[in-house]
Parts: sequence; structure tokens; C-alpha cells
Amino acid sequence: MVADAHRVFKYFSAMLDDNGHKGGVFVMGRSLGSVSAIELASGYQDEVNGLIVESGFASTVRLMTRLGFPRDFLGIHDFGFPNLSRIRTVMLPTLIIHAECDGRIPLEEAKDLYENAPSSDKRLVVIPEADHNDIMMADMPTYFGAIREFIFRPDRGGRP
Repeated sequence: MVADAHRVFKYFSAMLDDNGHKGGVFVMGRSLGSVSAIELASGYQDEVNGLIVESGFASTVRLMTRLGFPRDFLGIHDFGFPNLSRIRTVMLPTLIIHAECDGRIPLEEAKDLYENAPSSDKRLVVIPEADHNDIMMADMPTYFGAIREFIFRPDRGGRP
């Protein structure tokens, strides 16, 4: 998945260049997609204007053990692998959106990502009473308002 994300990003970037795109480029990943998004943001900081993580997790080990996998079975010894380790290298503006009542990936995971993101330009938005799969619908004005505000700040290169 992560290797494919690099291929898709390179293809997408070339397509934008070929078509004269002048606006900003933002990377967004939801849930499992947070792995690819944080990886790309880490690797292409000169080409990306910001990182958006929705319903992401900080620790694969914590997530998998919560889902019932035995810790030893995973063979992962880095507690922060991969998201927590990677986000510590991302200096880009960062927006983290998470559901208050996420039953799949608890809010603590988002808080860990937020606390470990080194960017001075970061924000954690918690959608009240939302769960993992209804986060967008639970409070559309807050959800889309946070993304709109994040992307369309003049210093980020987004265009309305």
C-alpha cells in the first residue's frame, strides 16, 4: 500500500504539472490510509502544502492488539511504527480530524499523533458524538469547515 502510494503521488504530481496546476497540494488519509498519507507527507515535504489525517492511528501495535492480534504475532518491536515514528519528521502544516466516540480507533490515537507532530502549525479537530464511520456526516459544518479553513489559508497555496 505504501509503495503504491509513492507511485500514485509521483503520477499525480506529473499530471498536475502537465496541466499547469498552480495551487497547493495536500495529502489526506483516512483510517488505514493515514499510513500512506503520513508517509507521503514525510517524503515529499518540498512538494506538499499540508497533511490531513482523519481517523488515523499512532501505533500499529496498539491498534492490532486492540483488534485482537497477539502482540508477539505481529513481530513489530517499534511501538510507534509507522505513523508515530513518521509524523515526528513532518514539518508541514497538519490537520488531524477524529471522532470523539470512535469505537475502532480511539481518540487517544489522534491525540498522540497531534502531540508528536513537530509542526508549529497544527490543529486537532474532534467531531463530537461521532464514530469511526459517521465522522463526516455527524457534523458536516465542523468537518468541512476545518478542511476548508486549513486548505484555503493564503499561505498554504490553496485556492477557493
